[in-house]
Amino acid sequence: MGSFPRWSSFPGPRLLGISEPWRDGDELDAIRVHAATAVMLVFSAFVLELGFLWTGLVFGQTDDAGLSGRMANHRVVDSLLTLFEYGLKLACGMCIWKMPFLVHIDHFAVGGPRPVYFVRFAQWSLAVPTLVLISNRAFLAELGFRATFLRSLPSLVLVFFSIWLAYLMEVTPVYAWRWPLLGASGLAFVLAEVDQVRLCWQCRHVELHGMKTCMVIYQVLTFAFYALVFLMGRFGIAGLQLEQNIYAYCDSTVKVLQGALLALIRGSEDAQTIHLWYAEAVAYKKDFDTILKMAQVPIFAIRIDRTITRVNESAVELLGLRSASDVLGKDLNDLLVKSSKEEISRSLEKMRKDQWRNGSGLFEVTFRQLSSEKEAFLLLNLVPVDLEVDGVPQSIVAIGQDLTELSELKSVEEKKSRLMAVVSHELRSPLHGMIGLSTGMMDVVKTEGLKRQLGMVRSCAVRLLDLVTNIMDLAESDKRKKSAEPLAVMRQKVNFLSIVEEIIVMSRHAVDKDPPKI
Repeated sequence: MGSFPRWSSFPGPRLLGISEPWRDGDELDAIRVHAATAVMLVFSAFVLELGFLWTGLVFGQTDDAGLSGRMANHRVVDSLLTLFEYGLKLACGMCIWKMPFLVHIDHFAVGGPRPVYFVRFAQWSLAVPTLVLISNRAFLAELGFRATFLRSLPSLVLVFFSIWLAYLMEVTPVYAWRWPLLGASGLAFVLAEVDQVRLCWQCRHVELHGMKTCMVIYQVLTFAFYALVFLMGRFGIAGLQLEQNIYAYCDSTVKVLQGALLALIRGSEDAQTIHLWYAEAVAYKKDFDTILKMAQVPIFAIRIDRTITRVNESAVELLGLRSASDVLGKDLNDLLVKSSKEEISRSLEKMRKDQWRNGSGLFEVTFRQLSSEKEAFLLLNLVPVDLEVDGVPQSIVAIGQDLTELSELKSVEEKKSRLMAVVSHELRSPLHGMIGLSTGMMDVVKTEGLKRQLGMVRSCAVRLLDLVTNIMDLAESDKRKKSAEPLAVMRQKVNFLSIVEEIIVMSRHAVDKDPPKI
């Protein structure tokens, strides 16, 4: 095989056929050694990409639908495509290393025939379009896989046919087809790369456009280098062993570096997103601190174990503290009366059963002031914040409304009602006695003047009894209003003659001893 065979010496050439298999085992054995080394390199990159895939799956497990979709669309899909490409390289390297079959002859290469590996071209025909798709996804990933694939389809088809046209150019036994096939392969490759450059220009507004453009430039230069080595082999500039070794090690290093560039781009995008989230979190924290400080209602921040982490000025004033540091790190139960501790426990249990999706609702608690024996009454609402991945909140904000003054007013009102009831009862007893005695004396006394005076005493006692009764009814009506009970209405007939006579008698005794006649 050392000399270039003449076309006339080929037995039975067939139009558009494929050349016979390669027979020289020694040449293939040397290539197999380097293929084994390349397999080890690709396998290490394959394992590393599995780590990237696992990272994407773990980070994608979040309640944020936008973040989960981004991680699934970017990291996971890119990692799956990269693993597919690495798998093709592993399969190709294993076939060349362990099962060298489907190796044909390039009869028309300058310097003598050369082996042509079918499995290498089969690997290229799938791996190179995959690399093109990965590069295009760097610009179009936000549109989804389907839209990216449809936009990249012309480039993928052109690259696929470019590789198989190059293969046919090598294995054809018809010399006349060699250069047209090579020209068609080169034209398809150029059109595919032009389409990629055009896409890169159209997407110049995307984030990290410079880094993504560098990745495309690196890919174009890599493909151009492969084409140059391929042509150098066809024209005898690069030796047989050198050409095959370049293919083996470039598949395991140069192309793998493109995956590393993609991981760098995705990492930069994630870093930008994290930086944005951090800036938003800092802004939210400042806003929350301002609200917490300026709020006119007491606010507590506690952990799930009820340890106090933050309090505002209103809470410090309510509890009679010198500063917030006096209660930071203490258990909230230390500030509550026994009944309020149980109420807090019930509220937290209710929130836990609701899987921390809702607040506790309003409930009353009583705080003990540390500096005195006084008590403060609050209308409290617990709100979970800072949820972890497992759904358990890192902290709970307790927002309260001070009811201390209202409770004091309520206590005064109750005392007033009790006092009115006692006083009214104590007044009614002697008044009944006065009415009974005056009535009895009126039946015994015969003197008309004295009888009128006793009637006036009885009338005054009756009027005072009515007044006391009305006061008791007023207190009872207030109590019924609060309990939403219907009010009882007393209806009595009015005796106008009795009222007039009582007015005359009282008026007579209100003037001097020698009164004018009325």
